[in-house]
Amino acid sequence: MTTRRISTIGVLAASLGALLAFAPIKQATPPAGAPAGTKFGAGQEKDATGHGGHMQGMSPLAKAAGETAMSCDACASHCTDLLAEGKREHLDSQRALLDCASMCATMACVASRNGPCCTIMAEACADACAACATQCEKATGDAQMKECADHCRAMEKLCRDCCKAAPTKVKASGS
Repeated sequence: MTTRRISTIGVLAASLGALLAFAPIKQATPPAGAPAGTKFGAGQEKDATGHGGHMQGMSPLAKAAGETAMSCDACASHCTDLLAEGKREHLDSQRALLDCASMCATMACVASRNGPCCTIMAEACADACAACATQCEKATGDAQMKECADHCRAMEKLCRDCCKAAPTKVKASGS
């Protein structure tokens, strides 16, 4: 398999992860015989949108992470083209882009459900975005890489702000 095909498969896989982050989630139905008015999902009352406020707070992070993942995927594809032209200096950029796309796609999933590891994931995502932006910024004069670097810097800031605002932090066992 050629390098271009392998890279394309990686880009497609990361894109699929980003798209799945925004797939609609089927609402759980009450079991048969459940009393009328039974609350589901942490006992929250539903608001006008059908959500008990649980989508507030992390949904902007999920949306930004999905958009950044797609930007990194597109830029990784751009780097594949540049590598095919013999511009080997884009290999490190492509690797950083694919890693960042994967981290952002995962961040979108975790943030969309406001998972307990959201803060940990946000820290890792911020670091991946910083590394990716640094690599993309090395390609001066390349508009697509500059646009990606801008997305990554904004996502890095959003993740770091999220970490600062988090009331509690889940720590890895043994920490």
